[in-house]
Amino acid sequence: MSSIPQQEVIQKLLQVLTQLVSGDNNLRAAAETQLNNEWMLKTPDSLLTGLAHLARQSDVADLRAFAAVLTRKVAFKPTPKPSQDVAPISPTASATAETTLWQITTEDTRTYVKSQFLESLLRETHKAVRNKTCDTVAEIARVCSGKQ
Repeated sequence: MSSIPQQEVIQKLLQVLTQLVSGDNNLRAAAETQLNNEWMLKTPDSLLTGLAHLARQSDVADLRAFAAVLTRKVAFKPTPKPSQDVAPISPTASATAETTLWQITTEDTRTYVKSQFLESLLRETHKAVRNKTCDTVAEIARVCSGKQ
């Protein structure tokens, strides 16, 4: 399946996630900007497949939990508005204030994300991670069923 994230994408995303939980406000702010302007606006498919991959396959339980929570937060909330110097890769990305990343990603991406989180539910051994994964799976199901 072409939606499986490349190792380079995983490494770059891992760096952003590490900076997002940093105690250094400057690092955290830079990571938030990069997440919004680079990942969400320019490479939403890579972002969601990368997060799903980390939520399922990371050796670090806290990282799996964070990836699950971040998936839910970025995939189903309205996309950020691009700053003046950043153009979204998808013309629909800034179509309305209610457009979500989930809506603008490919069907392959959505299928991959769903399969990774369902697989995670079957195999996750840490209760806290499993709870966060359940919350993400429930949100995916809610959105896919069309219930708001």
